[in-house]
Amino acid sequence: MISLLDRYVGRQVLYGTLFTVVLLSLVLVLGNLLREIRPLLVDQRAPLVLVERSALAARVRAGVDEGKRVAVLFRGSTQPLAAAVSRIAPDDATAYAHDLYANLRALDANGTDLIVVEHPPSDAAWEAVRDRLSRAAAGTDEEDET
Repeated sequence: MISLLDRYVGRQVLYGTLFTVVLLSLVLVLGNLLREIRPLLVDQRAPLVLVERSALAARVRAGVDEGKRVAVLFRGSTQPLAAAVSRIAPDDATAYAHDLYANLRALDANGTDLIVVEHPPSDAAWEAVRDRLSRAAAGTDEEDET
């Protein structure tokens, strides 16, 4: 009877130990994998510059002349200048705010060196959008050309 109990307890200890080793190994492998791909997922933040619509084409041209891949986020249907990537944002403040971070992530994910964003209107409806864009542009090395 004791040998049966010893075998059962020994088997449970062995299984528990093997499970723990496999689980910890999996955690370590996933941790190393995530550490390796983290720059691809997170650290691709291109500088963001806010400019008025009248200066949009000039700022894009200046970035291209500097050899940068420039992305543009603008409102309206006409593209200001050929850029590596461009996104047309809605003219409605609510829709613009809803799509803002998705648009910025899409522009950033294309390997751009600079994101140029058209200043939103100064209406009260656009206040939250202006705040979000100002915060996004605040941590960059590029000059704000407002």
